[in-house]
Amino acid sequence: QVSRAAGYDIVAEADVARYVATAALLGEEFDVEYPAAQDVLTDPDLDGPGRAGMLEAWVVAFFQALQEEGE
Repeated sequence: QVSRAAGYDIVAEADVARYVATAALLGEEFDVEYPAAQDVLTDPDLDGPGRAGMLEAWVVAFFQALQEEGE
């Protein structure tokens, strides 16, 4: 997962941890299986830390939406 993160310019330890945590929650290939994650990870306006931060925000929103559906 570290090498996959690096492919998106996510290399700082804390940022890689966000990427790896996302992979643990959504699956190792979340970056290609979830179009919204792909959009964040390939956004040319974001650098690595920006992508990691937006990815974290997306994951939080994703799970909040799932929780609301289940209520």
